Amino acid sequence: MATDLMPLNATVVAENSLVSVFLNGAPFCLSGKREKVLFTYPVHPLLRDGANRLDFEYTPFDNAARSFTPHAGVQVELNISSANMTRVTVLSARYSDREKAMVPAEISLLSGEATVLSNDVITASNRFRSQTTSIQFASRAVDENTHRLTSEFQVNMPGLGDVPWSQTAVISADTGIRKDLYDAYQRLHSVLQAKDIAGFVELAGPALSRTARMLDYPDEKAMAERVFEVNPMGGAPGSRMIPLTSWAEFQQQPLRWGSTGQLVASFSDQIQYVDAATGAQSGGMRVFFARHKNEPLRIHYSLDSGQ
Repeated sequence: MATDLMPLNATVVAENSLVSVFLNGAPFCLSGKREKVLFTYPVHPLLRDGANRLDFEYTPFDNAARSFTPHAGVQVELNISSANMTRVTVLSARYSDREKAMVPAEISLLSGEATVLSNDVITASNRFRSQTTSIQFASRAVDENTHRLTSEFQVNMPGLGDVPWSQTAVISADTGIRKDLYDAYQRLHSVLQAKDIAGFVELAGPALSRTARMLDYPDEKAMAERVFEVNPMGGAPGSRMIPLTSWAEFQQQPLRWGSTGQLVASFSDQIQYVDAATGAQSGGMRVFFARHKNEPLRIHYSLDSGQ
């Protein structure tokens, strides 16, 4: 691991809201829980040294009225912490009946104390801009009273470098991308089943390169070899890969997009393994693709199955 790199965890907290959260365009938290959300995930792979962007999408929910209606009980928050530093609140917002909008909250929903906006590594402002949007779930999109809160913050950690997808193209959500994405999944299934190290490096090089740097592997090839040794991407011993969804079925499934339009994946995890003897799920991974202009889709980011 780079000597100036430390693990960082983000904790998403929300009350009376459905939420979808992104860091630098990469999705990592999607929750349809309406009363209380509490979710922690390692996010240093999603951060860069320097300026970072948080997109926090929420749909308010009134449990008493059973409707997507904003009210004073709606609050959302994201904190970043590490074992070696004070927790920082990047964003904490509550709905104001007076303003008829989300406003910065001075008391943290997580701790019940005053929000801390900076430490030696992270500097935040808890200032944000709001725009209407929709949240895509597996079964449907929710857009009623849904907003995206966008906030910028600084991270001082040179070992992070930049995120792999930062210079990739914004992808047009047309019919062409769906076929390109399906073709990319077919290539991925082929290289995983064949344990094709060279093919995997070609397809997943951007993601492998950054992971190798963070875990102190010499290069993408060494990282790829390690991936094939361990669950979930390579499959546990005694497991078999579930066949890829048919093209006809794939066309009916929604796509999951990053908030900047650079990352895209199928909403249904296409890399899943089951125990060959029992049929029980033994592992899986959701991979997000991006591409540079006029280049094929390649894997730039992966997320635990089900997130």
